[in-house]
Amino acid sequence: MNVTLSPEAENYVKEQVRMGFYRDESEVITHGLLLLHGRDELDGIDLDALRQSLAESIAQADRGELIEFTPGVVEDIRRRGRARLEAERAVKG
Repeated sequence: MNVTLSPEAENYVKEQVRMGFYRDESEVITHGLLLLHGRDELDGIDLDALRQSLAESIAQADRGELIEFTPGVVEDIRRRGRARLEAERAVKG
């Protein structure tokens, strides 16, 4: 793949390498694409659902409905979160 950058973008990439932040130009571009991919994933988050879930959690805590935070609980939360994420990805297709 060949990519043509504007002079400003090319200078920025070269400056990042010169300053020692990256080994080479390819690494700068790769990192930029990873950041763009991450941003695109964040754009897909339903903020209203996240806010509602947070409000419910705060209300539970206010009522004293807390659980002890042990390694087993953490692993259970991870397992359920991964299962939920996989289910959502399967629906999205």
